[in-house]
Amino acid sequence: YYYHYWYCYDGNCGYPVTRASNQIDSSTNASPSNRQWCETENVEKWTFPSNKPFELRAAKCNWAPTRNSVSNWRLSTLVDLGRRSDTEQPNRSPDVAVLPFIRVPQNCPRTYKLPSFDPDGDRVRCRYGNIPDNSQSMSGFILDQDTCTLRYQNTPANKKSFGFEIVVEDFSLYPVNLSYSDGSIIHKYPLLERRKRQITITNPTATTTASTTMPTTKQTTVSTTTPTTT
Repeated sequence: YYYHYWYCYDGNCGYPVTRASNQIDSSTNASPSNRQWCETENVEKWTFPSNKPFELRAAKCNWAPTRNSVSNWRLSTLVDLGRRSDTEQPNRSPDVAVLPFIRVPQNCPRTYKLPSFDPDGDRVRCRYGNIPDNSQSMSGFILDQDTCTLRYQNTPANKKSFGFEIVVEDFSLYPVNLSYSDGSIIHKYPLLERRKRQITITNPTATTTASTTMPTTKQTTVSTTTPTTT
């Protein structure tokens, strides 16, 4: 079966200790235009030299043929293990559940609420990925970022799929401080409408080292098919 592993993209990521992968779902009767697909789940344990932020990535090129010319895919996760002032623990990542494929009758509008959850009680938002030629202009679809709701209205009939790349983010509901092992502190504020979170950095006053564990951070990929109905 198919699998992938995370690798360090930016920052002092440390190194993986153990890695395991298992197939949890697969296609047995996919149409020729979509080929076969499978869904796998990876579990990895890493050792980190500190709790400062870093970025992990995973990338491959195994997309089914798509109408919006998505070929290569990339997963990117920002890991920030700073200790939150409200929970006294590192931030826990949001989670969202999706199906690998969603079939939509071409002439039947549909609304899909992507079930999302954040264990810290933070606000969860969903947006398209940053690669402009993949998901930015999806004719016939509307993504409500605040509710993680994907609305299908209408598109011309086509047997190929649309490839969606969705980023799931969490934002605290009130100001919190993130403390790091080198003595630095970051102040984060709630997300304002049409504005990014404000971030203020305080210079470090002490230097220490710590070994921490990484919370699971997940980005999801959604594919939607639009067959013609009779």
